Amino acid sequence: MDDSDECAAHSHRPTAAGVARIQQSFADAPLPNPDGSFGIDLVIDYGQGYPFLEGTVVPDVTAPIGSINGGVNGAEYGAIKAEYFSPFREDYFHYSVHMHRYNSSSSSSGQAEFFGDDLIVSLYCFDNEPFTSNTLMHELGHNLGLHHGGNVLTNWKPNYNSVMNYRFQFTGVDADTGPGSCNAGGDQILDFSLDTRIAIDETAVDETLGVFGTPAIDFNANSMIDPIYAGGINLDVPLEVLEDHDDWFATSLASVADADGAAPFGPVGPVLIDEQPVPDWITDS
Repeated sequence: MDDSDECAAHSHRPTAAGVARIQQSFADAPLPNPDGSFGIDLVIDYGQGYPFLEGTVVPDVTAPIGSINGGVNGAEYGAIKAEYFSPFREDYFHYSVHMHRYNSSSSSSGQAEFFGDDLIVSLYCFDNEPFTSNTLMHELGHNLGLHHGGNVLTNWKPNYNSVMNYRFQFTGVDADTGPGSCNAGGDQILDFSLDTRIAIDETAVDETLGVFGTPAIDFNANSMIDPIYAGGINLDVPLEVLEDHDDWFATSLASVADADGAAPFGPVGPVLIDEQPVPDWITDS
């Protein structure tokens, strides 16, 4: 969608660079193919040329312009999909609408079906590269069966190096792979996790080990490296063992079945996941 809501006129269309960035991440996936090659050929149709010409701007005539009433299972999204998404693409393509907001005034950065084919990217006035491609891959990950903690709901884990993690949704994942450099800080690398980080027991946090065994990381931000202590380091209350996850091998690439009241979900519909707002460090800048 294109709009001028809340800021200057802008388009929510992904950039060619953003599309290529996601495609390269999937191409680099460590998943074997029957022919002995590795990677996933991700086709993204945003109108870039024959035979993929159906990705197009979606005109919005319902106020507020650029936003829709309801989410991916709402009537307005359904009407858009019915008009602009070929029924012949069901069970082959996921459908993504990039808009200003959904539910008219939602501050969520996106929404997706968990195991499904529909998703939304809604970054209001901050829909730019790389935030758009990061969020698009995040929502697609939900379609493919990934949680904010990989195989669990636990979010903000410093040792879960995935764009599915809110810690890395906007910053990209940590590019450091060696035990001497890993700092659990985002480096705008677009990737799912490979389960390379060590587990962290919040009842006995050892900051000297960091997330890779070394170097040390000041998880509680008290400007010192603490010995063993009990404390939550991922913004939730329960103290638990935080684990990394192998996202790529856990993705369900067959999750392209239409879930809009159809089998296997029936009239109840799929689980919907709403996202965090665009962070303050972005909106305040």
